[in-house]
Amino acid sequence: MRDFADEIAACGAWAAAGDRRMDPDTLALLLRTHHDECHESDPARWTPADVELVAEVLAPRTGSPEAAELLVATWLTWCDYTVETGSWACGAPRPVRTAIEECAPGISRFAGDPGGYALTRSLLDAAARHGVDLDDDAALTAWLGRAAKNPGMLAGLRLQAGDHPEEPLSRPRPLPLPAVRLAPLDELAPAARVCPPLDAARELALWTGEGRALPAGHDGLTAEDASAAAAELGVTPPELARRFGTAVDAGFLRLSYTHVLPGPALTAWPGGDDEAAVRVWSDALPSSRDATAALLLTTLFVTGVPLSRGELAQRLPAASGEELSGALKRLAAYGALRLDGEHAATTPLADHAVARHLERVGQRVDVVSVTERTTARELLEALTGARDADLDPLRDDWLAGRDVLAGAGELLAAVQEPPDFLIRTLAVQLVSGLGQKTVPLWREHLTHPTLAGWARRILPQLGVDLAEPDGVERMAELWTLLDTWGSLAARDLRDEIAESLAHLGAESAQVIDIIWRAGHPAAPAILTAIGTHAPDKRTAKAARRAAYKLGSTGTA
Repeated sequence: MRDFADEIAACGAWAAAGDRRMDPDTLALLLRTHHDECHESDPARWTPADVELVAEVLAPRTGSPEAAELLVATWLTWCDYTVETGSWACGAPRPVRTAIEECAPGISRFAGDPGGYALTRSLLDAAARHGVDLDDDAALTAWLGRAAKNPGMLAGLRLQAGDHPEEPLSRPRPLPLPAVRLAPLDELAPAARVCPPLDAARELALWTGEGRALPAGHDGLTAEDASAAAAELGVTPPELARRFGTAVDAGFLRLSYTHVLPGPALTAWPGGDDEAAVRVWSDALPSSRDATAALLLTTLFVTGVPLSRGELAQRLPAASGEELSGALKRLAAYGALRLDGEHAATTPLADHAVARHLERVGQRVDVVSVTERTTARELLEALTGARDADLDPLRDDWLAGRDVLAGAGELLAAVQEPPDFLIRTLAVQLVSGLGQKTVPLWREHLTHPTLAGWARRILPQLGVDLAEPDGVERMAELWTLLDTWGSLAARDLRDEIAESLAHLGAESAQVIDIIWRAGHPAAPAILTAIGTHAPDKRTAKAARRAAYKLGSTGTA
């Protein structure tokens, strides 16, 4: 666990020189909590949301009003220290300092009554369980009024409060994220260095010179400076405001409580090393100040495939058409999106930035990479949860330095056992994507117990004519169908299995009869899916009967 000893010592010396209150142990607690709960590795990077989260965690741990007062004083000293020494790393510090000051009364109140915090948590949890919208003040107030008239409920909640887990309501819940391939920095950096919005923001930062005074109570240029900058740079006031925000996010400018000053990134972009160039680009991504852009980027990152504007509108119902169009335009101009007609997809730079942001807010992102030592099976197992868009690039990474046909053979050799159907379908997809050069390999597998059906499916796609299948070959083709259905069942895509079966028409009943006899390891899941999702009642009943037989005989 990181101890932040150097940062705490430096802050202590600064505080002593200025006669400021700062307790080293309290600061250590604050920084560790920030690191653990907000998943932020930089102790000088705070947002108002971070302040609220850390306050929720620490409020019940402060044993007295005096300890609460020391906590707030130390917190404010740390904030002022990072601002005054230029290490502040996240936009405007004023809102963060205000958030700390606004948390102070609540922290002191819970310090005076430690059980009150837990009781409040229990009440909110109970309200949520009763279907109350916690963001609806009127509904919550009405529910609390009813709860106050129920002594039994309050007594039970007080008992719960005694050992309530100290887990803040606002902690982000992990999202189900796919595994991804992230391009190396040396591939990303050239694109990061060519970004017109960053060029424009840097031009404004250079215009500010050694610094400008901030208007009282605001974090921006004064009216006089804004007018002069807009005139000299030839931009409108709204465009100037966007450039200013980008310059702050990128680190070209930094804000104190009273001045806007040159930032550390002013000399790091575009001429710094690859890591610095990509970091600056990522920090200033428009999604940091635009909720629609953030949701749009995350949606495209997770899906990993181009989506049309219509599909994006369906996935982002809260965004208006104008907001969505504006976000698409800004992200494309920044180099975060590729637009192809009505479809949009993330660029490798955007994937890197989104993954970095998700990890910063506590979402685990599995990054798949391969080396010379990665075996074919290890590659396939790593790819089972990967985005479709990353499959071929990761295959090509793995094949680099290998003979392509030999590598393809290793992939098929790794999936020959019957239980390997999940990664078998993946291996077939990867190998078939290599095209004509794999024809000899597929011919070798025309009589293989688990791969013959796949060979008979792929070879015609590669221009090879095959004779009509005999009985054994038809069984091999059925095994391939069961591989496919088994993969769909594993992803809970049961409707697709039922639809596929319906296309077989009159052969459906025969296929169901064969499924439970075939010995395929996915047979139970497939029959269950058909039994619950087939639109035809007879087919569903036959599948349930077959599943029962399968369970009775213990086969598959």
